[in-house]
Amino acid sequence: MSTPKPDLEALILGVTRSPAIDGGCVDEVWELVLDAVLAGLKVQRASGWMLGEGRGRLCCVALRDQRAGAVMHESATLAREANPAYFAAIDTERALLAHDAMNDPRTAEFRDSYLKPRSISALLDVPVRFHGEMVGIICCEHVGGVREWRSEEGAFVAALADVVGRALTAESAVRAEAALRENNAMLERRIAERTRELQDALTHLMDTRDQLIAREKVAVIGDISPKVAHDINTPLGNAVTAASTLQERLDELRGAFASGKLTRSSFADFTSHADEALSLLVSNLNRAKRLVHDFMRTAVDQISEARDRFALSETLDALLASLRPVTKHVPVTPVLDCPATLVVDGYAGVIAQIVTNLVVNSCRHGFGSQADPTITITVTCDGETVRLVYADNGCGIPPQLHQRVFEPFFTTQRAAGGTGLGLSIVHNLVHGRLGGTIALRSSPGEGVHFTIEFPRVLPVGP
Repeated sequence: MSTPKPDLEALILGVTRSPAIDGGCVDEVWELVLDAVLAGLKVQRASGWMLGEGRGRLCCVALRDQRAGAVMHESATLAREANPAYFAAIDTERALLAHDAMNDPRTAEFRDSYLKPRSISALLDVPVRFHGEMVGIICCEHVGGVREWRSEEGAFVAALADVVGRALTAESAVRAEAALRENNAMLERRIAERTRELQDALTHLMDTRDQLIAREKVAVIGDISPKVAHDINTPLGNAVTAASTLQERLDELRGAFASGKLTRSSFADFTSHADEALSLLVSNLNRAKRLVHDFMRTAVDQISEARDRFALSETLDALLASLRPVTKHVPVTPVLDCPATLVVDGYAGVIAQIVTNLVVNSCRHGFGSQADPTITITVTCDGETVRLVYADNGCGIPPQLHQRVFEPFFTTQRAAGGTGLGLSIVHNLVHGRLGGTIALRSSPGEGVHFTIEFPRVLPVGP
């Protein structure tokens, strides 16, 4: 009774149903494929081989031997250099059917080194291809004499070789996906580290900016303070002189009264001088009081960060009054045009700091030998947007420097003591604290023209 032929298609179908193929589990796929070869071809040995680095050597990666009854690993190798005919065949042919392997010119090259020691008489080798290139083989080894391989047997092993190629493709995809995940994780870590570094740098930058703004505020107030002190000393000196004169006349009156020489005319003369002295005293003390009040209000406003509702014209009037010790040395008298009814809900100190920096900048660097210096500040309100236009008729700024003047530490007057922070702070305060915009229009010899726009009611922060 003859042995029934194996159902080759069923064997192939059984292998292709394994999830190990698309899972990229190449070792498991080799076991399935070699078991199918043994079952389908009834050969004694089946092995899987893969090209090593450089594509110059085939190395056995899996071996199934019926006599051993298990999947084995053999350290056998075939070098391309020593077996050129064999490698030429498997590089180009779909299947190598060597019915008499000992004498076939394609396989006889390794007759003594491989075939005879293992008693292999016939070979059916099929290349495993990956991306179109031969990367390995399925080797079906018959022991016991010449064997005529049928074409369907070659097609069967070729189908199994395609399965191995599919598993190699899946393995490559799995590795690529794992590498991509690892690279993404590494990239995310680097991004997180870089973000932390940038956040730290931004925090440091913001802290430095706040320190620079605070220092500039103190510097401006410090620059004004000696001039304010000088202006206060003048009325105080007049008041002291008036008080001293009044004290002397009062002592004379007491002496005349004590000696009985007080006359109507001398008393009338004293009262006349007393009226003049008291009037001069009150006038100068009031003048000193106003100077102190305006200066203190400006200083407190500029240092304060408190939000409030305030009449903008009153804030600017007090500010410009406190700046008279600076402007009178030019001399220039800033002209303010601001609606008395305009009420702003925001930061009076920020606006005071902006205008102070602009005025001080004009007085320090803008006028030079200008015969008739002028500063004008014009405020309008269009709906909910306040527009403050600051202009002087000084030396102006070349167009190529319009953007640079807002850069920190940029100044053309460093030799004269310029810090390069004034307009940079103005820009930051307008954009950052007021949520507004600032634009510069200027040409050499035509002064400067700053247009500042900001909300009348500052939006509530987070």
